[in-house]
Amino acid sequence: MLWCSDRLCRLSMYVPLLLVVGLWVFSYVAYESNVIIVYPESNSVLLGMFFLASVFAASSGYHLGLGKRVGASHFQNYRSYAIIGLVSYLALFLPVVYNYTGNNVSNILTLFLEPGTAYSNMQSQLKEGREGRAWLLVVKILVAPFVLFALPYFAYRFFKFRKDGFYFFLIVFAFFLMSVFRGTDKEVFDVFVWSIAVLIAVRPLFLFVPFRNLTNFKYITIFVLVLVVVFSLFSYKKSNRLGEVETRCYSGTDICYELDRSDATQFVTVMGYSYLTQGYYGLSRAFDADYDYSWGMGHSPSLQYLGAALFDMQFDDNLVSSLDDVGWVSRGQWSTGFVWLGNDIPLAVIPLFIFFAFFLLSWSYREFRETQEILALVVFVYGFYNLLYMPLNLQLPKTGDLYLGYLFLLLVFIFRKRRRVANC
Repeated sequence: MLWCSDRLCRLSMYVPLLLVVGLWVFSYVAYESNVIIVYPESNSVLLGMFFLASVFAASSGYHLGLGKRVGASHFQNYRSYAIIGLVSYLALFLPVVYNYTGNNVSNILTLFLEPGTAYSNMQSQLKEGREGRAWLLVVKILVAPFVLFALPYFAYRFFKFRKDGFYFFLIVFAFFLMSVFRGTDKEVFDVFVWSIAVLIAVRPLFLFVPFRNLTNFKYITIFVLVLVVVFSLFSYKKSNRLGEVETRCYSGTDICYELDRSDATQFVTVMGYSYLTQGYYGLSRAFDADYDYSWGMGHSPSLQYLGAALFDMQFDDNLVSSLDDVGWVSRGQWSTGFVWLGNDIPLAVIPLFIFFAFFLLSWSYREFRETQEILALVVFVYGFYNLLYMPLNLQLPKTGDLYLGYLFLLLVFIFRKRRRVANC
């Protein structure tokens, strides 16, 4: 990293690793501490060894990736790609709302005030199967690579040059509306994490040296305010969907916790703790499971659907499904992204996969930092997003069209021709 010589610059290159692994460590320590929710003892030694191996693999892969040779590509039309992606998302917005949620745009105020109703309607609509939405799914897959460019590109332009703010906030607003029609908080968290990923690529030290200059201070202030809004929406939607539930237990277990809907702080704290920690118990139970591998198609529900439709593959005996037999459940609760990867590869080999995932993360991050290459930024943003969610699940593979689009862009990023650039 000859181009990055001063100490702060070198520190900034490790910001993505510190954030991702920092969340992993925080969630794992929270799980082991049993501070809010008490989990039964379950394969603690194996879980600890697996976690340490994964953290070591992440750190090693990231460090080696920073040494990968980088260069700019010959692509010049990134703005066109982003505009096509934005227009495509907006054009498909209403068809997606009608076909995937079953809700009507005229009821948006009611759905905003009653997210439980929106969520219930969506679940009923999804039970009808994918056949009637096949055409829409094909179109979404075809435009997915362009859609993936939209937010990173316009967020980069806004954070870096104060330009294209209208397009950036239009995307944010569109995802917020989609969260209203779905009755979920996923879209809000997704846009928040993607935006933070772009921001740490453009201004990587704003979280660590917020008082270094006025710009960093403004960003950290806005970050805190947006974080409060995001968690407020999370609390509101989740409490509405849960109704009058006061004691909640994980399905198939005696692990329970108390919820107080009248106390927003208690509700957010307990639900946040549950989200961050429950996956580790699922992972601990996975060590006792007896299962078969899915040969590359099992880590994504969408790929499972394609595997069953095209190759008559069966996924009833993969690792996630086997959790039903070892004291956890395969649906409705999380078991970390590691377990979803375990559908396709042995758990003992997953740290090796983590090594390569973080190698790609740091390679794309450094390439963007050095060349301002937008494709590298796109690969980094969604790689960061997927790895950050590992204590919960594999977030990106759950959205089939975007995941297939990401795999395409990742292959282009890895194998494209590069031209050398002068050191900064």
